[in-house]
Amino acid sequence: MKILILGAAGRAARSAIHSLVSMGGIEHFYLADHNAEALSKLTADLASLPVSPRFIDAESEKSLRERMREADLAIGCLGPFHRYEGNVVRAAVAARCDYLSLCDDPEASEEAHSHDKDARRVG
Repeated sequence: MKILILGAAGRAARSAIHSLVSMGGIEHFYLADHNAEALSKLTADLASLPVSPRFIDAESEKSLRERMREADLAIGCLGPFHRYEGNVVRAAVAARCDYLSLCDDPEASEEAHSHDKDARRVG
């Protein structure tokens, strides 16, 4: 499985990455963030794993879609959720990419769930 981690340089994403590594079965990690310096350091720290850094512009659904098309699953650790979750969910639906979010913002979660019908329609 190829996994895209959005907001990869953040604390929550690092924890998720380590949990996924311990589970095994991951073919490749795409680590996406807007902070090039932190992303570079993270990639170096995980050099023993199949990882590739990816710049992400969370303001751009096009940028998100492009990154999601590389992966089987996108994991959203990209906060603040009230600002980005809607873009991320719309991009996941458009890219037909499975999406798992760590979103803990009730309003952002509600918006994400409002796209359920579209997500089911595209599979």
